[in-house]
Amino acid sequence: MLINTSSLIERQNYIKKGLISQINKIINQGHKLVIVYPVPEMGFNVTKKFNVENFFNEPDKILSRNYQVYKDRDKLIFEILDSIKNENIYRVYPHSYFCDKQIKNRYITKDKNNIFYNDNYHLSIQGSKLVVNGIIKEIEKIELKKPK
Repeated sequence: MLINTSSLIERQNYIKKGLISQINKIINQGHKLVIVYPVPEMGFNVTKKFNVENFFNEPDKILSRNYQVYKDRDKLIFEILDSIKNENIYRVYPHSYFCDKQIKNRYITKDKNNIFYNDNYHLSIQGSKLVVNGIIKEIEKIELKKPK
């Protein structure tokens, strides 16, 4: 259903209420839920930038972006998701794989062996594997808690 709201705050509140309602609905039905937080967006096409600037010939050169940009942009969704407390919620933080690792207060596009992004917004296979492994770890925690 499309709602006609007159302000950004009204739209944000509508989304917040809807998201919290849906998450609680899932949890209240007895399900376990793995929430995957937002992936940092680069703001530029990573593979094009590597190709244009010939970064492949400079394996130690790393493109990065200010970590604060990500925190500011996704502050509301973090607040919403963090506000929902329940032992049946498991959380995966993709930024933990890319942010504040190799370079303080930056998030990175690659390491020495892998490029983590296909473009501005989408993770490469290598970047996706990092996040998927985080999801698998959370699922394993759920499995360990199951009665035998």
